[in-house]
Amino acid sequence: MLYRVGRKVLSRNPHLMVGVFGGVAKLVPQGIRYGREFRKTRRFLQKSQWWTAEQHAAYQLAKLKETIEYAYYNIPFYRESFDAHGVSPDDLKELEDIRRFPTMDKETLLENYDRIHALEGDNLMEFCTGGTTGSGVWLNFEESFRQREQAFIWHNWNRVGYKHGMLAAILQHRECPPDINDGIWYMDRVSNAMILSAQRLTHESVEQYLKVVESNGPKVLIAYPSLAHLFATYAKEIGWKKKVFDLVLCGSETLYDFQRRHLEEVFQAPVRIHYGHIESCALFGYCKESNIYHVQTEYGFAEVLRENGVPAEPGESGQIFGTSFDNRSVPLIRFGTRDVAKVGHGTCVCGRNYPLIEKIEGREGDFIQTRSGKVHSPIVIEFLIDGRVGFSDLQIVQNDLDEVVVRVVRAANFTQEELDLFCNGLAERLEHELVVSTEFVDEIPRTSRQKKSLVLSNLSR
Repeated sequence: MLYRVGRKVLSRNPHLMVGVFGGVAKLVPQGIRYGREFRKTRRFLQKSQWWTAEQHAAYQLAKLKETIEYAYYNIPFYRESFDAHGVSPDDLKELEDIRRFPTMDKETLLENYDRIHALEGDNLMEFCTGGTTGSGVWLNFEESFRQREQAFIWHNWNRVGYKHGMLAAILQHRECPPDINDGIWYMDRVSNAMILSAQRLTHESVEQYLKVVESNGPKVLIAYPSLAHLFATYAKEIGWKKKVFDLVLCGSETLYDFQRRHLEEVFQAPVRIHYGHIESCALFGYCKESNIYHVQTEYGFAEVLRENGVPAEPGESGQIFGTSFDNRSVPLIRFGTRDVAKVGHGTCVCGRNYPLIEKIEGREGDFIQTRSGKVHSPIVIEFLIDGRVGFSDLQIVQNDLDEVVVRVVRAANFTQEELDLFCNGLAERLEHELVVSTEFVDEIPRTSRQKKSLVLSNLSR
């Protein structure tokens, strides 16, 4: 209950956060504030992270059976769907048997939400799937499920060095009221975090942001990758040299290698990221020892499938499908995230026996397409950006199959020669199947949640 009330009241009212009420709420221990399921899950993850591969597989099979049975016997949509495909809970005897069950996509979820949403009551919490497209779907979850979710997030953060009680600077979608610190930042006393306004971050204001950070001394920057990269770019442009963070934590967008290298150069701190989504079907996270995703097998059942539905092998890419565990309100089974990942090899040197994901390549709908039917991942573009200093920000936009537009925010040291080299390189990587044109803008548009895609495809919107 405290977690639900806190999210509805405190997190949505910055004036309470910075005042006496926020200071009193901060005194409530984290475990009490987030609830019993949070504490239980944290204790469980401390042990399960060191399981053998066989233990992980056995747990996943048991949770899959539990999920399939609950969906089949309690939700008419799943009973009808499974019956139409000739499968029932009795057919799930091994992990591989999950492939006999139908997949679902976002459109199916939207069309059948009332028939999939299984619970009603005051203990439900509503969340919106904002995403980089800006189109959102509102989903209801039990408070206990969201407590569990919070435990997984904190576990992943702890694994890379962020501990409870550390002062953090958060640069995401939360806006600062204009009457608090000129709308630049406010102190979330409950979470012990400085909330930096993403909406007011500019080349002109970045020095003010950096001085505020320097004077308060947060150890961690938590940000969307594109916002963190923009912050670092502005900092570099004004000649900032001081180390202000010990760790950069990213999430909710794809982190490209050029972004990681730029962040580590400017902020002089390691960059770590986790992958997840509001639908809560799959969660991947880094560890301290490597820049590779560990599939959180206790969270849900994740599959990476090629176009023909066959699981991708190590080194191959495919769409991420996920099945949620313990989600009784909106159980999702083999839900297609539209995110594309490359499967990793073996296990990590950290000693945890989780399956590995080498890279999140981007969202399926934001790949560049050509009339010949070829599809190009944003990965083909990131190598062209790496090391270029003339762009404060950049985005590739595709509105039709004959052209892509390079949106550019020019830096102080911009040169047309550098832009021409980038565009020529892009045309070459796209095998000259599309015309590459340019558009100069003052800023790259972002969604209401302050997210931005490196490639914005409007072909499927």
